[in-house]
Amino acid sequence: GRYCGCRGDKITDVINVGIGGSEMGPRTVYHALRGIQPPVRLHFLSAADGVAFDRIVGRLNPFKTLIIVSSKSFKTRETAVNAAALDQWLLEAGIAGADRARHLLVVSANPSAADEMNLPPENLFPIWDWVGGRFSVWSAIGLCDAIALGSDAFLALLSGAHAMDMHVESSSAQENLPLLMALVSYWNSVELGIALHCCLPYDERLRVMVAWQQQLEMESLGKCTGIDGAPVSARTGQGIWGGHGNESQHSFYQWLREGTANSSIDLLWCEKPGHRHADLHRVLIANAKAQAEALVTRENSAWFNAVTTVSIDELDAARLGALLALYEHKTTMLGTLYGINPFDQPGVEFGKKLSRKAESAVEFQAPPAMSRRILVIKSSSMGDVIHALPAAHDIRQAFPDCTLDWVVEESFADVPALSGAIDHRIITAFRRWRKSPLSRRTREEFSELRRQLRAGSYDCVIDIQGLLRTGVVARLSGAESWG
Repeated sequence: GRYCGCRGDKITDVINVGIGGSEMGPRTVYHALRGIQPPVRLHFLSAADGVAFDRIVGRLNPFKTLIIVSSKSFKTRETAVNAAALDQWLLEAGIAGADRARHLLVVSANPSAADEMNLPPENLFPIWDWVGGRFSVWSAIGLCDAIALGSDAFLALLSGAHAMDMHVESSSAQENLPLLMALVSYWNSVELGIALHCCLPYDERLRVMVAWQQQLEMESLGKCTGIDGAPVSARTGQGIWGGHGNESQHSFYQWLREGTANSSIDLLWCEKPGHRHADLHRVLIANAKAQAEALVTRENSAWFNAVTTVSIDELDAARLGALLALYEHKTTMLGTLYGINPFDQPGVEFGKKLSRKAESAVEFQAPPAMSRRILVIKSSSMGDVIHALPAAHDIRQAFPDCTLDWVVEESFADVPALSGAIDHRIITAFRRWRKSPLSRRTREEFSELRRQLRAGSYDCVIDIQGLLRTGVVARLSGAESWG
């Protein structure tokens, strides 16, 4: 609560705006370590996809939201357009000028990033220019995790990664875990000719690690040119795919067991659960260990699977840090074995240039105008209701196709002046609620209002009198609105 929004509101939600390494690492960490009801909810906005944008901001209060724009170069197109859309979202809520600085932070290696966003210098969290994006969760790119999970958890994550670094530096080749994994992977891909590697975590907390490992290895090792600039003659890297192990048993294990291809596979599980459901954990781990045996056993077949199992005693921030660092070291070691640079991505950069050229040829066709549903909260004296009618007409002028619902006190339900201003009357009794019981009709309508608020049925809630701020509707509906 020490850092608040521009009105003094407690920050309840953080939006991390970034793509690639600015998103996958932080998302993997958050998904693995988040609690059931986190005090700060973390959302990730990566692709330039308006549907994803609407689904995130549509349930958030801008006055309680902190936006972190993460981009190493600060030139990533998707991040730029998402940041601009969020800036407009803040502006529409009335957050402009100096107030923006309470809701926008920037993480970048570009020293002018804050200035480009019209933010003060102290809103920039710098990262080193030599940090590769897909290796950057340990830097300020992990700021969103540090906020959402707490500094203790983030420091433990760093500590676990450092412990793996020390293991790599000091261990013999026979005991060096990343080196052994890199050698096995090199043998599978080059000597055995296995093109695909399947990652199968048997733990919900490690689900996102599949996509993280996919980016880490395929962007690092998907190269056809060596460090010397000459074409490479052997295979480099593998195609990474997979899914939650238990779910995947009922999806693609048939192909792994009897398909006509060789595969290399990593199965991961945690011996101690992150929950209190003993039967669920027993079944999950039994499946993991049984499938490890089943996948390596392919009777009467010319095809085979090369299976590696990774067992973790329990998953906490330090062990997660060590696990992620293990795969990072494995990847950079494979770069050395293949004779390629694992820290660049020229193929990605080429695609970005073509995308910018193609933008000018793309026409945006907006969907048909949608009827907006607006709820106006107003209850008090007859005079106040009548004086509020101009607001209804202003709304009608701004949104001619809107459906306008109006909450009034029960005793004013049949005011003739209201009949032309609203489409459907929802009747409550805010004043009488404290003095006398509500009628059955009013209770039913209030129950329906509560249901619709919770379901997000309204595009906008306009609070004329301040009832929401006094907590009457919020207490009964659980809705968050602002006027």
